Amino acid sequence: MAFRFRLESVRRYRRRIVDDKGRAVALARQEAARCRTRRDEIEAELRREMEAPTGKRLRVSDLLAKTRWLEHLRSRLKACDQELAAAETRLAGALSELNAAWRDLEVLNQLRKRQKAAWLEELSRRERRDLDEIGQIRAEARRRQERLPQQA
Repeated sequence: MAFRFRLESVRRYRRRIVDDKGRAVALARQEAARCRTRRDEIEAELRREMEAPTGKRLRVSDLLAKTRWLEHLRSRLKACDQELAAAETRLAGALSELNAAWRDLEVLNQLRKRQKAAWLEELSRRERRDLDEIGQIRAEARRRQERLPQQA
C-alpha cells in the first residue's frame, strides 16, 4: 500500500496558482522595466535638448518651438512617471499575491511531509509487529517440535 496524500489535488491546484502568479509577477516586472526604459530615454532626450546649443542667430520662432518641444517632453516624462508608479504598484500587488499563494502551497507541502512521515512510522510499526508475531509463531512451532520427540 503506497502513501496517498488526500489533499494532492488541492496541492496540485495550489501549485498551478503559484505558477500563474509567478507569470503575473514576471509580466509586471517586464512592464515596469519598459516604463523605466522609456522614462530614461525621455529624460536623456530632455537633457540633450536643454544642453543643445542655440546657434549664432536667435529667432523667436525657434525659441518658441524649442520651448513647446521641451514642455512636450516634460509632459511625456510626467506621464511616464505616473505609468511607472502604476506599474510598480501592480508589481507590488502581484508579488504579495505570489507570496500568499506560495505560503498556502508551503503549508500543504509541510502537511504532506508530516503525513508521509507519520505513515512511514505507522508502516514501520506494523512491520515490526508482524515480524514479532512471525517470530512468536516460529518459536511456538519450535517448542512444539521439541516436545513431540519427548512424548514419543
